[in-house]
Amino acid sequence: MMDRSAMHVIQSAPYRTQHSVFPLSAGQSAPASGKHFAENKDTGLLEPLPLHTIDDVIAALATIIWDSEQRHDPLGYFAVLYQKVTIKVKEGIANNFFDDGPRMEQLDIVFAERYLAAYFAYQQGQPLSYCWKKAFDLGSVDEPIVLQHLLLGINAHINLDLGIAAAEVCAGEDIRGLKNDFIKINEILASLVDEVMCGLSGIWPFYGLILERAGKFDNLLVDLVMRAARISAWKFAKKLAKKPAREKTKLIARRDRQTARKAKFIGRPGTITSMMLRRIRQEERGSVSEKLFELSVPAVAS
Repeated sequence: MMDRSAMHVIQSAPYRTQHSVFPLSAGQSAPASGKHFAENKDTGLLEPLPLHTIDDVIAALATIIWDSEQRHDPLGYFAVLYQKVTIKVKEGIANNFFDDGPRMEQLDIVFAERYLAAYFAYQQGQPLSYCWKKAFDLGSVDEPIVLQHLLLGINAHINLDLGIAAAEVCAGEDIRGLKNDFIKINEILASLVDEVMCGLSGIWPFYGLILERAGKFDNLLVDLVMRAARISAWKFAKKLAKKPAREKTKLIARRDRQTARKAKFIGRPGTITSMMLRRIRQEERGSVSEKLFELSVPAVAS
């Protein structure tokens, strides 16, 4: 496995130089949990610092959520979901749920850096992966429902980023040793389904009725979809981990295009479905801030 400090040289250097400006207005200050960012005195904007621990990831996501609330930006919905998952992973590490806790923390950091890099690149108008650009564009322009926002983020982060991060943390044959912990994440995702569904029902009241009628069926459906995505991500990670650099670049580019096509379908699923989603969008309750609250983490990580 690659040394953790060496991994940060690879991951954090381009993250800081190419995707370094956080879109806060001059005079605003980040919340206490956003101490992971430093203010640029020349621009009045915040610049992200390298991630070293899973708490840094949680703090960085908290700042994106806070900033999304300030700017009424629905792109923050996915950050809320991501923070929920990260807190659960942190708890799992603390409770020895994983075979290798330190390795899982490293994977969590490398994984998060890809999302943060894409997020900041988009805010600055810098180049980023096709699938993340498609997700952010659709989320910014088409006014999708909250569930679509979550699915757009999940699609890009799991179908592209997860495999890349796993292959970086465990290159070559080392990737086989990661499989058990990789699969355990499915249990964490499944444990959050009820919580997320309840948050969505607070945003769209009729969803609560669907939950009552469907019982656990919709939870099972979501669980199966997530599990299928992670199985695909694992296959991609194994393939990527054993390829030389030039072939990795081609594989990643191909995967990025495939994932971007899925994002287009999620955001614009056809005329009839889009009409139904537009109706749901009209019936969703609350401002961006109120929706962020409905989706938010119920307890602060210790």
